[in-house]
Amino acid sequence: MRVLFIAPRYHTNQVPVVEALLERGHSVEFLVYRKGVIENYSSITPRVMKPNIFFKFYDWLRYRNKTYEEKERFTIKYFIPSVRDLVRNLLVFKPNVVIMREGGYSTILGTFICRILFVDRIVLYTQMPQYVNSIKPSKFIVKLYEKFLLPHISYTPVKTAVYTEDFSQLHLTSKAFIPFVMKFKSDSLERGYLIGGKINLLDVGKYRDYKNHFILLNALSRLSKSTLETFRVTIIGQMTTDAEKDYCNRMKSFVTENNLVDTVTIKDAILHTEMPNMYLSNDVFILTSKRETASVSVLEAMSYGLVCISTSHNGTATYVGENGFVFDTDNVESLVGVLNKIASLKEQLPTIGKATFNYALQNYNSDVYCNLLEKLCSNN
Repeated sequence: MRVLFIAPRYHTNQVPVVEALLERGHSVEFLVYRKGVIENYSSITPRVMKPNIFFKFYDWLRYRNKTYEEKERFTIKYFIPSVRDLVRNLLVFKPNVVIMREGGYSTILGTFICRILFVDRIVLYTQMPQYVNSIKPSKFIVKLYEKFLLPHISYTPVKTAVYTEDFSQLHLTSKAFIPFVMKFKSDSLERGYLIGGKINLLDVGKYRDYKNHFILLNALSRLSKSTLETFRVTIIGQMTTDAEKDYCNRMKSFVTENNLVDTVTIKDAILHTEMPNMYLSNDVFILTSKRETASVSVLEAMSYGLVCISTSHNGTATYVGENGFVFDTDNVESLVGVLNKIASLKEQLPTIGKATFNYALQNYNSDVYCNLLEKLCSNN
């Protein structure tokens, strides 16, 4: 296949996807609205689409003095590419499959142009869950919108928005489920555990309120002294804005005021290429967010043999399997219970970590992704 992706940016979760398709022998191009602060271009370099002149002017007029986060949200929702530039990219690459990340006007425009150019398969990649609490009948205008302005094929890496083990009460949507994919290295099974005699716990996420790093700090401060001493915690986050720097400084103050200095280390973001060593030097990975549509970091950690803890409001919480742990979002006592459980399993963590690796290898390898995508495109 000749696969063209169109997305707001070349997100970390798409790196192994692109690598899987390339290794399978497919040709891949990636068009983006913008480039992120930290991205991995080892396999492919995305092309930034030229914006429509009206979008460019409006963006400058209204958002020239806004924060990075405000500009980011605006671009994701309202970006409109140059029609000429988009058509040129399509004609040069000649894709037979176009996968568009669910967005706003760019998705509509992209779908329309792809249909005019007779692209074989137009696919919508969304992170809306496959299973939902209820399905409301679509209004007539919505049906027209979906029929004429959006791709008719769609897939998601998310089973359900909020973690559950019982899907019997949920409703299945028309979206196919294609999970995130991850690259696996056999040396992850040969890695060491409990370096320094401690349970090494890793927390990675931007220093923003919704990432909720404070719930981990609060939970640590409530552990007994003997339990706390079994942990060594590293928190890594991005500090590119004043708000993120302020959040980080408040975390450091909390650590000092609650006598966690000997347990917690807070760091600035590191390059994606440096993450493997960080994973291999830790035993447990935690995702603390108040909301996370679909965190790929959970799966990435599993691929290095880490035992994973996920917040329940995460679209990939179901990925952790029976060897992982899920706590109630923003519930300190729930997280305290998980940390106490992990402390009690300290000597078993190497075995649990290897079982986590094998589970992820079986269910989230590149062949699983490619087989499901190829089947989806050939059956529609």
